[in-house]
Amino acid sequence: MNEILGFNHIDENNEYIDALKDFYCHYHKLQFCFNKKFKKFRLYSFIIDSLSAGILAISTSTAITVNPLTSIISLLSLVTSYIKKKKKWDEKSCKYKEVTIICNRIMADLRSHLREDKCDFDRIKNDLKMYDKKILNIIEIPNIEKYKQIYDAKFLKTNASSI
Repeated sequence: MNEILGFNHIDENNEYIDALKDFYCHYHKLQFCFNKKFKKFRLYSFIIDSLSAGILAISTSTAITVNPLTSIISLLSLVTSYIKKKKKWDEKSCKYKEVTIICNRIMADLRSHLREDKCDFDRIKNDLKMYDKKILNIIEIPNIEKYKQIYDAKFLKTNASSI
């Protein structure tokens, strides 16, 4: 958690400050999950696009010599394009990118509130509720437990090696 909160912030032990730190850690984890999902769908989309383009290039290069093979290869290209449209990977990657940007905005707001001496905690909670509703309107929250091991390994490193 020290690496997550690795910016200048108030070190008071106040229930509001502790709550803001917990909110920050929660949204940091959500942002990590959304970013992983965005990268996954972007990778799927890239693979399908590359596969479709490669199959189309092969079909055009063999069109002169072998006509039955050309039709099969063209059909494969159409199937890969259909898979991409059916799974809606482009739409999902755009939605996850938008939600990642919203989470970054939330974390920036929380960082600014953690640097202030005085803040209106009720207004912050209302803003976070509004952001949560906005996120849920865009896309469902991914299963955080699925990414927990990756997240813990990257951000919550223990100092067991130094003991």
